[in-house]
Amino acid sequence: MFSGLSVITRFMAVVFIALALIIIMASPLFADGLIPNGGFESGTNNWSVSGSADVSCDAYHYDGSCAARIYGSDGNFTQWVSNVSELYRYEFWGWIYANGTVTGNLEIGFYDAIDGTLKEAPTVLSASNTSGFVQRVAEVRSPIGTTCARVRLAVQGWDTPEWVRFDGIGLAAPAEGCFIATAASGSDDGNVKTLRSFRDGFLKSDATGDNFVNAYYSISPPVAGFIEDNAYLKPIIRSGLIPSVTVSTASLDMTLWQKTALAGGLLIILPGAVLYLNSRRKNTVTFS
Repeated sequence: MFSGLSVITRFMAVVFIALALIIIMASPLFADGLIPNGGFESGTNNWSVSGSADVSCDAYHYDGSCAARIYGSDGNFTQWVSNVSELYRYEFWGWIYANGTVTGNLEIGFYDAIDGTLKEAPTVLSASNTSGFVQRVAEVRSPIGTTCARVRLAVQGWDTPEWVRFDGIGLAAPAEGCFIATAASGSDDGNVKTLRSFRDGFLKSDATGDNFVNAYYSISPPVAGFIEDNAYLKPIIRSGLIPSVTVSTASLDMTLWQKTALAGGLLIILPGAVLYLNSRRKNTVTFS
C-alpha cells in the first residue's frame, strides 16, 4: 500500500532541493544554451576572431559588462557548436547594436563535420542603424546529416567610422519533454515552456545541471504516467510546480548573491512543506 500523493510530494521535494543547489552552482556565463560565452564575459574564449574585431568592456553592452565589437569590414567572430543533432528545431537569438548604416549579421549554418559540407543555406539575423541593442530571434531546423553548427558574427555595408556590437548570443537545445509538468498541464502550457527554457538555457549548459536533467529523465516517466492515470492529481501538481516556475523565471536574471538567498530560502521552507503534506497523508486516497 502507498499513498500516491506522498510519492509525488516527496519526489517534488527532492527536485526542488536539487534545483536550489543547482541555482547556486550553475555558472551565469553559460545562460545562452548551447553557445558557451555567448555574452562575451570571458573575452574571446570559445570564439575565433579575425580582422577588425575584439571584445570590448565599455558602456556598449546588453547584459553583463562586455560585448563583441566589429569595427572594420574584415572583422568577424566564429564559433563551432558540436552538440547539435539532425532534424531538430532550435531557437537562435542574439542582440545587435549597429551604429550608423552598417548592418550587423548574426548567422548560423548547419554542417556535416565529417566532410565539412554546409547542409543548407545559413539563417541570417540582421539589424542596422539601431539606437541601442535590439534582439533578433529565429526558429531554425537542422537538416538531415547535421553534426555541428557554425555561428558567425559579421558586418556588411561598411562606412567608417562605424561599429557593430553583439551580445547575448544563444542557441536553445532540443525540447525534450518535461514529463511531469507536461503530464499535469499539457505540452503547450506557458509554465511548461518556461521550465523547458530554464532547462535548455541554464541547466543543460552546466555539467551539474546536465547531470540533474539526466537523472530527472531517468526517474520521472513512471511518475508522469501515474499522474496521467489519476487526473485528480493534475491540479495538485500544477500548484506544486509554481515554485519551480518562479525560480526558473527569475534565476537567469539574478546575481549570484540573489540566487544564494533564494536557494537558502527554498532549503529552509521545503522540509517544512514536506512534513506538513506528509501529516495530511492519512486524509488522501490510498492506492494498492
